[in-house]
Amino acid sequence: MVSNYRMTALLLVVMMLALANWACCGTTSMPRDLSEAETTVPRDGSLESSPLPGEAASDPTATSLPSVPTVDVSGCTLGAVFEADVTIPDNTLIDAGQSFVKTWSIRNTGTCDWGPGYLFTFIDGNQMGGPQSMSVPETAAGEATEVSVELVAPTEGGTYRGNWQICVNRTECFGDKFYVQIVSRSIPIPPDSEALIDCLECAKAYPYLLYLRSEPGAGSGMTAGALRHADKVTVIDAFWHISESRWWYQVEGYDEYTERISEPVTGWLPEENVTVGTPEPYPLGVAWGEFSVGAEEGWDDINIWDRPNYYNGRGRRVGAIRHGARVEIIDREWEPENRIWFYQITGPEYETGEAITGWLDGIFLVLAPPP
Repeated sequence: MVSNYRMTALLLVVMMLALANWACCGTTSMPRDLSEAETTVPRDGSLESSPLPGEAASDPTATSLPSVPTVDVSGCTLGAVFEADVTIPDNTLIDAGQSFVKTWSIRNTGTCDWGPGYLFTFIDGNQMGGPQSMSVPETAAGEATEVSVELVAPTEGGTYRGNWQICVNRTECFGDKFYVQIVSRSIPIPPDSEALIDCLECAKAYPYLLYLRSEPGAGSGMTAGALRHADKVTVIDAFWHISESRWWYQVEGYDEYTERISEPVTGWLPEENVTVGTPEPYPLGVAWGEFSVGAEEGWDDINIWDRPNYYNGRGRRVGAIRHGARVEIIDREWEPENRIWFYQITGPEYETGEAITGWLDGIFLVLAPPP
């Protein structure tokens, strides 16, 4: 009996010790990995992690706008009006890519002074390389100030405009919009360039000549001379016509009503009539012989040749055609040396009336009957 009693007592002691150990420690387990143990969850529910070794901690404000003080304007009447363009009047011509400073005179017409927190802000249009916003000079209510912005003319030619306004607390904008409007001067054909008249439509209709203007602009000035499709000219100047949104070129060439060796004429043509490449050639088909300069001096015929580019004795005369004769263009060739289209034609020979074939400089042909 004593032995059984001792055994029972021993078992009770072991059971009590096991229960005590379970109550103290519970069911502890190791984390699945080290990162699980080191991750914390802030009160806002977002996860944060420490930077990797050698990596700087990220700055959440690194790409945000600069700090601007908040201004209490609850008791203010806000106002700003334009007074004057101090620099760069509207439609100033500026070379493409050139930097410039636009300055406005602006008056504070509100009841509160301008100070920290008031920004001159780009609103819309073309920013022209300017900042998104900049501080406004401290200005008392009722006083005027000058605001300047550094800008760059766009690289493509044309008219550009950017609109700016004064804002407080970044989003509350008020008063006039202040704009800058320039003409970026990126001339497609710069002065001193050799060019050609490209006016195939002029040749298709009567009269076939293209008239120069004494001033740039459709219908501007007086007639300064007459040129024709594929005539060679020299570009003297260029002008961006704002209302027509196109370039006009002042060119120098030889008038169609005078000798080509006489003094050249100077006048203006729109951009669509001047090219530095190869002008569109006359189409194959019906044309007329035209050499009014010679006809005015008693000529009534012009020689045709066995090859294009027959200048300086390079070709052989095969006959002649009469001024105003109806001919057929059967081939054409661009001659880059003299920058001229040559045309192979078939028409009645001047003396015999028989059909002959030869080459003519394009200046001696038109697509409409000459007068």
